[in-house]
Amino acid sequence: MNKSRNKLMDILSCPTCHLKFSSDNKTCTSCKKTYSEYDGILAPINDSLIQEEIKKIIEKEKTIKEKIKDLIPMPDERLWSQSSKKIIKKILLEKDPQASNCYVVNMGSGVESFYKKIFSKHDSLIRIGIPHEGNVDAFGDAMQLPLRSNSVDLFFSSSVIEHLPDPERAVSELFRTIKPGGLIYAEIPFIGAYHMAPNDYQRYTISGIESLFNRHGFEMNEKGICSGPINALLLLVQHAIVEAIPFGPIQYILRLILTWVLHPFKYLDYVFNRFKWGEFLACNFYYLGRKPL
Repeated sequence: MNKSRNKLMDILSCPTCHLKFSSDNKTCTSCKKTYSEYDGILAPINDSLIQEEIKKIIEKEKTIKEKIKDLIPMPDERLWSQSSKKIIKKILLEKDPQASNCYVVNMGSGVESFYKKIFSKHDSLIRIGIPHEGNVDAFGDAMQLPLRSNSVDLFFSSSVIEHLPDPERAVSELFRTIKPGGLIYAEIPFIGAYHMAPNDYQRYTISGIESLFNRHGFEMNEKGICSGPINALLLLVQHAIVEAIPFGPIQYILRLILTWVLHPFKYLDYVFNRFKWGEFLACNFYYLGRKPL
């Protein structure tokens, strides 16, 4: 068992009772419910629709487009701001995933190479989500987290909340599972095209993100632009061109080419992010909050 999965076992719990599992790590000691495994990965999930979605993704044969993606991976389509990069590095020093008594969870387990590079140094960082392109230590429902209350030191959530049908419940679960004094770092899109993974429900303004987390008890440490207005503009243009092509493999290759061609222009946001109007047209915002002691 790898280090991250070992750490997960310390804080894993029944998503209904929030109590420990029995020695088999599958059965709740209280309600006696036994949870399934898919492809050797535990899925403590009550929602049958999410379970079905996981099974479909695991059992589905790869399309031509997906095979091309394996051969030629897509580079990151957006550029992170300098301020967001600094914050991520800072909080990983404050809440070190490698420390024995520190539990850092990546909810959603995204596949951006930016995060892959940062997280590659932390093999004890716990990953919970649904099958995507990122590996997970357990499949889980963000709206009913399979984690003990007051057990997590730091949560990462990058471009996840917009895909949830009930973001209020998800943020409430984050508050329940984070230790007093613990942190939540979230990135949420503001201006961006509809993108299913598997569904896409909402966007947030910078004040809307703060309000969402405040309603559930978090105290804001910082908020700002994660990816700026030029990123937003270029991604909208890119999506408009790509979506006009109906054939999947060609669509992916065109998207790959456009991502590389347009990428240098995204560095203009290092200038535009400094202006207040950058918030009015930003691609993504970040939020750093703390659970009160």
